[in-house]
Amino acid sequence: MWSTLLGLGAYMIAPKIIGKMREQKIQVVHAIPGRLRLQNVRWKDQQAAAYMENVLKQHPLIGACQVSPITGSMLLEFTNPYLQQSELDEILQLVTDVTVESFSVINDKLMNTMKGTFDRINGNVKKTTNGYTSVDSLLIVYFLFQGLRSFPANPAFASSLFYWAYTLLKNSGEMGGDSD
Repeated sequence: MWSTLLGLGAYMIAPKIIGKMREQKIQVVHAIPGRLRLQNVRWKDQQAAAYMENVLKQHPLIGACQVSPITGSMLLEFTNPYLQQSELDEILQLVTDVTVESFSVINDKLMNTMKGTFDRINGNVKKTTNGYTSVDSLLIVYFLFQGLRSFPANPAFASSLFYWAYTLLKNSGEMGGDSD
């Protein structure tokens, strides 16, 4: 009777797991006893791949985990060559959950694009001025000038500009100057 109930429960839970895998576009590429190869386009990110490996290696049923950011594939080697259906379901659920979690640890593409654009602009400013100034130093001068100019009319706003100038100056000193 218990095996029937467990089988019925697994039958009802498995479609949910498979549905989540489809939602995340996780594909089973190859499976043999003790090994499972999965693939997902989102695993092509180096940070996501490293995060997935670190988290999945901690599971007691997973002996080894290798994620290739080149192909977006994951090789799982299990500690036991034959897994129960519930154990496999647990691992597939974990892979799906960790895939979703990995999005929070990777740098987003928009931020990478903005950083790249800023770095190119900063590099051009430095080249144009023969290394005399950078975007950070220009912003500091601008904030100080605007703060001094607006101080008599609006001291609160001027104070915030002074604070921004101070913050930029302090952060550039802690980082050892600009990155270029």
